[in-house]
Amino acid sequence: MKSSFRPCRTATYPGDIAYIRARIRCLVSFLPEFYRFSNLGRAGKALQGHQFREVLINVRGVELIAREFSQFQTGGMVGQTDSAGIMNYITRDEFSARIEIIETRIDARIESMSAKIDGFLIEQAERDRARLEQECIQENVRLEQEKARQEDWRKDEKARQEDWLKEEKVRQDDWLKRDKAQEKVRLARERHLEEIRQEREKARLEREEESRKAWQEREKSQEKLRLEQEKAHLERDARYASMAARSDRAMERLDESMRMVSTIKANYWAATTVHFLGMVAILVGSYYANQSNVLVTMQTTLAMVQSVKEAGNTVPAVSTTLSAE
Repeated sequence: MKSSFRPCRTATYPGDIAYIRARIRCLVSFLPEFYRFSNLGRAGKALQGHQFREVLINVRGVELIAREFSQFQTGGMVGQTDSAGIMNYITRDEFSARIEIIETRIDARIESMSAKIDGFLIEQAERDRARLEQECIQENVRLEQEKARQEDWRKDEKARQEDWLKEEKVRQDDWLKRDKAQEKVRLARERHLEEIRQEREKARLEREEESRKAWQEREKSQEKLRLEQEKAHLERDARYASMAARSDRAMERLDESMRMVSTIKANYWAATTVHFLGMVAILVGSYYANQSNVLVTMQTTLAMVQSVKEAGNTVPAVSTTLSAE
């Protein structure tokens, strides 16, 4: 393979030397960029195989041209000026022959390098093909494993779903049984509470009936007692009236007897005593008006009055009248 960096015309001195130097500087300045692309190409990120090979061939040619030119300068051209006198050391034919030799060496090295690169690329392609096949096999194995895992997961999920349905059914049955038992207990409790409430209501009604009967009996007894008290009060009032009438008659008779007393002193003391005893008799009679011995008390009082009158022995007519009564 021929290099693409052949000189486009025959070198002439000194313009050709300047042209060659400019080309070499340009190619040498391209070396860092080539190394960057070559690293990317080895990593498989930026360049394909033929692109990487072409760039590598061009840059290797540039390196060889630069090396040969530097040797050429070291051999006879380093430190020389562009003067016409020094031009006699090398002729155009010698320079062209030297360039041809360099190009021949470059071509040989490029061909050997191209062969190595082709072998490397073939080996890389085989390695890539084997890697791809291995990746395909691994991907198939992974897919099979994933499929088996998904199948196992579906089976496990189905089994879990069935177990969950069974457990849910058992829980629902237990819940229904527990609900029925609780409903029975609740109904029994409500019946018991209803019976207790009815018994309490019945007892309350009985108590109310007993209370009503007791109240009626109490009202009847109170009415009877009230009537008896009114009757007793009427009898007492009648007795008071009769006692007052008797006392008035006794006082009138005492007044008459006092007028009949012969002596002023005897009449005075007799009237005073009779009046006092009459008042005592009225008070005692009022106190014992409701007692069973009212008549006995009145008789005793009248007997005392009669005895006092007899003790004075001055009004026999009065004592006779009282005894007659």
